Amino acid sequence: MITLRQTRRHWQALIFLGVLLGGSVACSPQTPLILPTIAVLPTNTPSLTPSSTLTPSSTLTFTPTVTATPIPPTATLVPTTALPTLSFTPSDTPTITRTPSYTPQPTLPPSETPLPTLTFTPSVTPTATVGPSIALFSADAVTLTAGSSTILHWVTQADSVTLELISASGTLISSVGVVSSGEQAVTLSADLSPSVTYRLTAKLGVLTAVKTVTLAVQCGATWFFTPAPATCPAQAAYPISGFKFESFVNGVGFYIPSTNNVYLLANAGNRVNAYPMDWNGAPLAQLTPPSGLLQPSAEIGYIWLTKTWSDGSRIDSVLGWANSPLQAYGGQAQSGTGSDLYVKGPTGAVYKLALAGTGIWSIVGNAP
Repeated sequence: MITLRQTRRHWQALIFLGVLLGGSVACSPQTPLILPTIAVLPTNTPSLTPSSTLTPSSTLTFTPTVTATPIPPTATLVPTTALPTLSFTPSDTPTITRTPSYTPQPTLPPSETPLPTLTFTPSVTPTATVGPSIALFSADAVTLTAGSSTILHWVTQADSVTLELISASGTLISSVGVVSSGEQAVTLSADLSPSVTYRLTAKLGVLTAVKTVTLAVQCGATWFFTPAPATCPAQAAYPISGFKFESFVNGVGFYIPSTNNVYLLANAGNRVNAYPMDWNGAPLAQLTPPSGLLQPSAEIGYIWLTKTWSDGSRIDSVLGWANSPLQAYGGQAQSGTGSDLYVKGPTGAVYKLALAGTGIWSIVGNAP
């Protein structure tokens, strides 16, 4: 193909040749010069037509191998079509770059793993545990008079056996270990009225068996005053003669021949002190009391003059002087629960002397 540059060069050569020839004719006018038509200039600019459009033949698709982890989809790239070079001389053959397109493949589910075979182990057959037993627990009599006795019987199968005594209010009074099978005589005192319960406890290992027997306790004597206490008296009321009473500025005093004791009752704190009588009847030293007051006499006067209070104080500093003469009367006294003593005063008032511990007194009833 003739290019534009080549055409221009041809025209320049022809013009140069013409100039040379013209000069030659001018020098030799004899021969006329006829210029030949060398070439015809083109009237239009040549139209440039590209030689060809190159289209890539195909798009290569690469199929990846299966993998356990799915590959996220990648966008498929469309290959770029090479544009022709506008040149009269064919350009170099274009190099087509093929970009592979990855098409995600479905992820195959993992192969199923067979479940393990369940093996059933038979459970251990439980062994029956033999516990303690109480085949028998009884009393010869279930209703008794205070002060009387009965016999308890029991038969058990156990390692250890305990016999307990419980009051009507639920208080544990005593507990003692006994043989697995046997018997025992028990005596019910008046202070156990109106009832008591015996409880038998049998143990074998960590297991326990329990049985109880309840006994009713009837009073063997009645109270000499009202209202009567809930418990039974330890015995009947004793002598109604020979009692002595003396009133003090700060308390009172009793002498009870059946106990041979003097009881001094102080108003301060309702305290009571008991003094065994050791007087031989010798005359007492005489003191001069304040106006209107008296020196106590006889058994009560002896204690007041020669003894001290439970805290070491002088008795006259606790009770003061007597404010009435000694009075002998027909009184009554009766023992109750424990060390409690009920004493009838000359006016019929009944004093309860709770002698246990520090000693407290109170008026609890009246007697005829």
